[in-house]
Amino acid sequence: YAATVLIWGASWYGIKLQLGVVEPAVSVMYRFAAASLIFMAWCLLRGVRLRFSARQHGFAALMGLLMFCLNYVVFYVASAEVTTAFVALSISLTVILNSLFGSWFLGRPMRPVVVVGGLAGVAGIALVF
Repeated sequence: YAATVLIWGASWYGIKLQLGVVEPAVSVMYRFAAASLIFMAWCLLRGVRLRFSARQHGFAALMGLLMFCLNYVVFYVASAEVTTAFVALSISLTVILNSLFGSWFLGRPMRPVVVVGGLAGVAGIALVF
């Protein structure tokens, strides 16, 4: 938990430092281009093959567009206007949205523990705000 908090917290601090240097969309592109290169190098070093079907590529592209590109551009823009701590808290709500969308679009049943945990998280975020 501590490692997650430190790493995730540091990323939001990095976002704050990056704001204003270039447009938010360019900042997101830099961030994910770097992450892609690191991921590809890791896969090469580990011998992980990255072969996917056309359908899997399409799904990954859609997920990347919605969950990373648009989502992060919106949050980078918000970070310029609102304290990044509040932005970080609000982005944590994506766990709930991912569960809902997984249920709606992929037909995966929502587990009761996820619903309870999501509601507890929303309550905690409401208290902070």
